[in-house]
Amino acid sequence: MLTGQVTRSYGDLVEKARGERNLTQLEAATELGVSPRTLQGWENEGVVPQAPQRRRILEWLKEAA
Repeated sequence: MLTGQVTRSYGDLVEKARGERNLTQLEAATELGVSPRTLQGWENEGVVPQAPQRRRILEWLKEAA
């Protein structure tokens, strides 16, 4: 059994990056090409993005680095 392992969801990653960039959910959703409701689902409801959206999220995260 692994202890102390931290698993972050895509929603957690988006929310953290959005905060670091000082973006609203609307602004981040626009940059990611999704609706604000979709982004809210990722961040607040644990909805897992589909594969194309996951790829876009990873690209978006790299853009900030």
